[in-house]
This record gives sequence, C-alpha cells and structure tokens, in this order.
Amino acid sequence: MNLDDILNEAEDTPPRTDGKPKTDTPPPRQQQAEPKRRRPPWAPKLEAQIADAYRAIGAGFAMTGDEFSSALIGSQAPALATAWVELAERDANVRKTLERLMSGSAWGSIVMMHIMIIFPILAHRDLIPGELGQRLKLMTMFMQETPDYPPNGNGTAT
Repeated sequence: MNLDDILNEAEDTPPRTDGKPKTDTPPPRQQQAEPKRRRPPWAPKLEAQIADAYRAIGAGFAMTGDEFSSALIGSQAPALATAWVELAERDANVRKTLERLMSGSAWGSIVMMHIMIIFPILAHRDLIPGELGQRLKLMTMFMQETPDYPPNGNGTAT
C-alpha cells in the first residue's frame, strides 16, 4: 500500500456518527509509577548533615546582613542535599568525600575557629573590600573592644 492508496481510503471512510473525529491512534498507555527505590541506610544521615551545612553557610550570609542570600541558600538546602546524596549513591568516591567533609573532624573545627577569628580581624583592619567588608566591620562593632587577657602577654595591662 502506498501513500495514494492510504489517502484514497481515508477519503472513502464515512464520517463518524457520534460527532467525534476519526482517530486511528490507540489510547495513550498509562504510565506505570516508578518503583520506589530503596535508599542506603547511610543516606538520610548524610543528607541531613549536608542540608545543615548549607543552612550554616546561609547563616553566615545572614550574619553579614545579606538576608536575600541567606534565605535563598536556606530554602535550597534540602534540594541541594538530596542532589549530593543521589550522586553519592552512584559514586563511592563522592560518598567518601562527603562523609569526610561532614564528619566534623578536628581539622574542620580548627579551620572554622580560625576563620571566625581571621575574618573579623581582616574587616577591622579594612582588608576585606566592598560590601562584605563593610558588613563584617559592622559586625565587629558589636564585639568586645578590649580582650579579656592582657595584650602585652606578661599578665599586666599596658
């Protein structure tokens, strides 16, 4: 059967009497729901840790007065964490890296403690340019002006 035969046959077919147009297409197949995939036992904990890490980053923006960035990061934290964990489920190296980053290791704590000291000092010395520097400098205004320890290191104040 060629194209002319098909067109001629279509012209010879009487119209439907029920008012509906003639269709030769079968009804659409109903899509089966994907079976729920089982998550590894480590996935929920890692996902929560990653989401918390993103929320902490968002809190850092809030501390500098950037509420927009803070809200955006906070609102996307669950989706970002889910995406990372899905990747970790497929790639063992990603999983190991994420677990190391989220483990709260002693090195991670030390680095964070130093960042919390260095950034305010840099802002106080006007060494962080732009709006971030201005916001951090405002933060330092609320910090204690004089340290609790003697500045000369010998137990007496100068």
